[in-house]
Amino acid sequence: MRSTMWRATFFATLLASASAAAFTVRQPRAHYAIQTGRILDPRTGQFEQGTVLLIRGGKIVDAVPGAQFREGLADSVIDLRHFTVLPGLIDAHVHLAIGGPVAQTALADLRAGFTTVVDLGARTLRLVRIRDSINAGMIQGPRVLAAGMWVGIKGGVCEFNGLGIEGTADAFRARIRENVQGGADVIKLCVSGWPNEAYSNPQKYEIPDVVLIAAVDESRKA
Repeated sequence: MRSTMWRATFFATLLASASAAAFTVRQPRAHYAIQTGRILDPRTGQFEQGTVLLIRGGKIVDAVPGAQFREGLADSVIDLRHFTVLPGLIDAHVHLAIGGPVAQTALADLRAGFTTVVDLGARTLRLVRIRDSINAGMIQGPRVLAAGMWVGIKGGVCEFNGLGIEGTADAFRARIRENVQGGADVIKLCVSGWPNEAYSNPQKYEIPDVVLIAAVDESRKA
């Protein structure tokens, strides 16, 4: 009986060692290993206990059970076993240039858990340059996708002290091209009015059909 138990224990230990060795063979050494208390898997919506995240080149390259982790698999180990780890949040509608200094707002977003934000409009293309500084790590903040300047009619919801466009479809096309040439990631086209008006009369919109079609067509070309 003792002999059978000893063999079972030996083979279990051997399998665990082989598993760790196999991982070492198929993956280069990670830069960081993050030991977690539990981690949220967004694919299943379930929490996993004791998972270790392996980071290389700023990206998660693997997630291994804590029992299989060996410190030799990474250069540095970060102990977060008293915390829950979840994927970085994404805010698809922010205006970093509104409400305070851009650097301060970007840092607040990052500290709140947002690792990507989409800036949907500013008065100038300066935010696009700031986006580059944030994405390059010169300013602390989440990764930024920027729309450049708002695109909307004169006196409309995206007027903002002279920013609205007064003119034909060609003027809208020109604004979109200016944004694209300035490095915009997306285009913010202001179609409806303010929320109260839009909800009370959803069939109403600000931009004439011919202008709206031209703006959409130009955006697709970009």
